[in-house]
Amino acid sequence: MILRVLIVLICTIAVPTIVVLHDIQSAEQFVRIFSIYMLAAILVPAVLYGIARCALAWLDR
Repeated sequence: MILRVLIVLICTIAVPTIVVLHDIQSAEQFVRIFSIYMLAAILVPAVLYGIARCALAWLDR
C-alpha cells in the first residue's frame, strides 16, 4: 500500500516537473511550478477521498 502511494506521488510530481523543466527560466519559476504540483498532489486525493466518504455515508443512510 505504501509502495503504491509512493509510486503515485512520484508520477504525480516528477513526471510533470520533468516535462516542463526545459521551459523553466529561473529558480523562482521552478519553485512556483513545483509548489503547485506538490499542492495538487496533496489536495486532489484528499478532496476525492472526502467526496467518496460523503457519497458512501449518503448511500448508507
